[in-house]
Amino acid sequence: MLNSKKILALAILSATLLSSPTQAQTQASCTTYLATNPNPTGIPTVSGPGVAQRTALLAAGGKLAAIGIGSNSRYYTVSIPSAFYTASKPVVVFDLHGTGGYPEAEWNDWHTALASRGYAFIGLAWGGGTPSAATDTEIYAAFKQIVQEVGVSCPLAGATKWLMGFSVGSAMSFAVMI
Repeated sequence: MLNSKKILALAILSATLLSSPTQAQTQASCTTYLATNPNPTGIPTVSGPGVAQRTALLAAGGKLAAIGIGSNSRYYTVSIPSAFYTASKPVVVFDLHGTGGYPEAEWNDWHTALASRGYAFIGLAWGGGTPSAATDTEIYAAFKQIVQEVGVSCPLAGATKWLMGFSVGSAMSFAVMI
């Protein structure tokens, strides 16, 4: 039986599996990327507490970005705290939400702890627990695409990549790693 610590340990993504461009990126280029169209049209709306959570993510300098995976158009969130750029061991945490969840809720739960350590957060809206949920191979492909897209402007290449999930997202994180 795998407990959550073992699943998290198994879910650590290696930098060699998810690499980004080799050109140098700076805090300035990343900040510009995050500030450019941070809430584009076409991103699915959220309701209830999601409205305040999305507003807080955007107010903290986070960004929403569309990504097409499978037959659905989905999105992801990006939040990179200032401490990420000076961290001796930068980390990017990829997150898979649970059934009925969304990335802004996960960011809301974790941003204070992650930012205090200089960890960046990228959460994928993957439809967890629904009939239209992305498959493990679609999620892995999406993460590779996200690293490439964000890595054009932000210094992700040298960062360690971790994958975490909650509820059905935890189960799917294990499938993605396999």
